[in-house]
Amino acid sequence: MVYFVEGNCCGWKCAKCDTAFVTSYYDPIALDENEYEISIDGINNPNASQIKAIAEICQCNFMVSKEKLLHGFVVKSMNAKDTRSALGKLKAVKLAFVVSPDFEYEY
Repeated sequence: MVYFVEGNCCGWKCAKCDTAFVTSYYDPIALDENEYEISIDGINNPNASQIKAIAEICQCNFMVSKEKLLHGFVVKSMNAKDTRSALGKLKAVKLAFVVSPDFEYEY
């Protein structure tokens, strides 16, 4: 028997005869009702990739993004899925941040 997850289904499947036991599966992050805030520390010389990442997360132009990065700021409250996406972008451009409340999912 081999465990599998496909879409919103999960279960055990026999590799020899394809017999399967299947049930519903929901990604825990989809059920998380918390609202998360991301605090980003100010930096002196933000580079273009950091400015672009903040522009995408905050949905603002590059000038506003640069100002936010220079002074530090708190991103608006987000659900868990949006927070995971934002944290992935921040990690990719190596920006320091703090998430409140604690974020328990991988990003």
